[in-house]
Amino acid sequence: MKRTFLLSAFAIVVTASSLSAQTNPVVIRAGSLIDGKGGMQTNVAIVVQDSKIVRIEPARAGVTYDLSTQTVMPGLIDTHTHIFDHFNRSNGRLHTANEPETLEQTQGMIERVQARWADFGYSWWSFIELATGDVVGAGCIQNLRRGDSPLPDRSCPLEIGWRLRRDRWHQGLATEAAHAMSAFAFDELNATELFAVCDPDNAASASVMRRLGMDSLGLDTWYGHALATYRIAADAWRARRAAADLG
Repeated sequence: MKRTFLLSAFAIVVTASSLSAQTNPVVIRAGSLIDGKGGMQTNVAIVVQDSKIVRIEPARAGVTYDLSTQTVMPGLIDTHTHIFDHFNRSNGRLHTANEPETLEQTQGMIERVQARWADFGYSWWSFIELATGDVVGAGCIQNLRRGDSPLPDRSCPLEIGWRLRRDRWHQGLATEAAHAMSAFAFDELNATELFAVCDPDNAASASVMRRLGMDSLGLDTWYGHALATYRIAADAWRARRAAADLG
């Protein structure tokens, strides 16, 4: 299946609007880079200028983000979000183009996500369109939380989540995104089960979850809200993947 995005294990694109005026390049050192075309490189530097990847080069000193113990890989994304991520926690108002997150808030989010990768081995990824180099969305594997809090809860099951820039909605990308993230959860993290949740009225996300083979568990309370909850076990997911490979 053709890949159209680069998935990168850093969080800068979650709030990319505050960095849109970037002039100095951002250099990301990657321990491994899967290019989405069948190749793999190790110990490289990804140079990002004005929110676009401009080149890949050998790793060097003076990088902006050191991901030398992590992998940058292909991925896809579609719209899915957790409500609190879109609000300014200092005043409760929705972030907009006229009132984006500040640079300090963005840097704080980056630091939290980097800490989650170091402590948990999973968190948020950035999604970069290979054809244009544009940052177009983000996705995550994380532990669900009962309350509306940013703090992780290891006692809760893993979920996949995804979001996409509005101009990339409704292009049929969500199913492939869910498969890519599920593969990471089951193959790399050895997860025994995987959840996904959405607003009860979000028929599009629920349809993606069903196409992934997830079973509906009805409504349950996550993030302080009653959300439609879906689940798939590792053996069921692997059986579906094997059947798809044979077909």
